[in-house]
Amino acid sequence: MNSRYVIAADFNINIRTKSHDTEAFLNLLRSFDMYWLNEEPTRGEACLDNIVTNIDRYKTDCRVLEPHLSDHAGVYAQFQEINMQKLRNISTKSIRELTPGALSDFRNKLKHTNWMQLGKFMNVEQAFDHFNLLVTNSFNECCRIKEIKTSTYKRPSVKWYTPELKKFKVFVTTFHDRYTNSKGTPNEISLKKEYLDVKRAYKNKIDYCKKVANEDYIIKSSNKCKAAWNLIKTESNKWRTVNQEVLLDSNTFNNYFVNVVSGLNLANKNLSDSHVIELVNNFVWDKNIDRAILKWQRIKESDVIECVASLSSSRSEDYFGFSNKVMKEIIYVIVEPLTFLFN
Repeated sequence: MNSRYVIAADFNINIRTKSHDTEAFLNLLRSFDMYWLNEEPTRGEACLDNIVTNIDRYKTDCRVLEPHLSDHAGVYAQFQEINMQKLRNISTKSIRELTPGALSDFRNKLKHTNWMQLGKFMNVEQAFDHFNLLVTNSFNECCRIKEIKTSTYKRPSVKWYTPELKKFKVFVTTFHDRYTNSKGTPNEISLKKEYLDVKRAYKNKIDYCKKVANEDYIIKSSNKCKAAWNLIKTESNKWRTVNQEVLLDSNTFNNYFVNVVSGLNLANKNLSDSHVIELVNNFVWDKNIDRAILKWQRIKESDVIECVASLSSSRSEDYFGFSNKVMKEIIYVIVEPLTFLFN
């Protein structure tokens, strides 16, 4: 392997004993030209926690530490000639240029577009497709899409390890050493209890200091809600994002919802058109108490403008990249062909 690998884990396989599982595990490592760094006990007399790597053994320094936070000891390894830097998860996203200048160019482009050809189509679907093509091409030409780099590595900087905790850890280490040195003596049981009590108090103190630091981080943040979510993501280890390409194309997705309706009414497939019309008429006459006659009326340009003006200024985009905000910017230059299509 040309790459260097370092795997740290609780493998739950005691390499200090000879067994079928141990031999299979070590042979598996050897088959990948990897080996284990630690042979010291990490839980009782068993060596369950380890670091495996393919880096030269003579360029590593490994030892067992007692963090006093778990029933397992920690395994610490230092590697020479390796630059262990924090990797920033760099990704890109597409944004459309919607500056005042770009939108002004877009309006001017639409203002000089020839819409007369819309009247030459035989049906409204073809006419609208042509209208949409003209608007979309102008949109993409004037308001270009560009790729920008985004960094998802934004872990909150919360310093919770205080000098008081540092002194407390020395205190816990002292009790641990007393207990370790007392094994096989009459004081072993009592010293073990004292060590476990101090260890528990140390863990509770860490939890308290974390809560205080997190609370202070949220209070001092300009966006308290976002700060709280950043802390939650950090604790739940959900900072990684999966950039997976969607294999389902838009036409297949759209056709499913278009065609699924045909399978919903199979039981009433034999109903005649006249029966359906009769049901609709009965419903309309039942609801239309004043017996008002339904009349069709041509839509005016002012109606279209009023309708668009009532929309929110949302920036949410549709399939073609248009949003309510963009429509409000261009409605006055496309209202004439749009009204023609509606009618």
